[in-house]
Amino acid sequence: MDSKITLVSIDELKDIIKESVRDETTSLVGLLGDSEKAQPITDQGLMTRKQLKEYLQCSYPTIDKMVREETIPHLRAGKKILFSKNEVMKALSPNSDQIKKKYGGKNVN
Repeated sequence: MDSKITLVSIDELKDIIKESVRDETTSLVGLLGDSEKAQPITDQGLMTRKQLKEYLQCSYPTIDKMVREETIPHLRAGKKILFSKNEVMKALSPNSDQIKKKYGGKNVN
């Protein structure tokens, strides 16, 4: 393999890194839903545990329990866990299969 060193400006390097990260996150987002509809991370509404905790107004142990019990869909990126806002809201809706299963198919309104 021939190796060549190419000089690039800091701005060019930033752009290269941004593009690479965007490509990787787009492919990761595809794991949560239809890969043809995968969008960049900012359009998909991905959240960290902290952001999800604040959004749902619940505790970290509650989020961890929902992850363990697979009540809410999530992505693991190394040690980080990311959540799609849309997918979490679908999973937690009263009509979702996960909620019906957990509460015996009762209407949870």
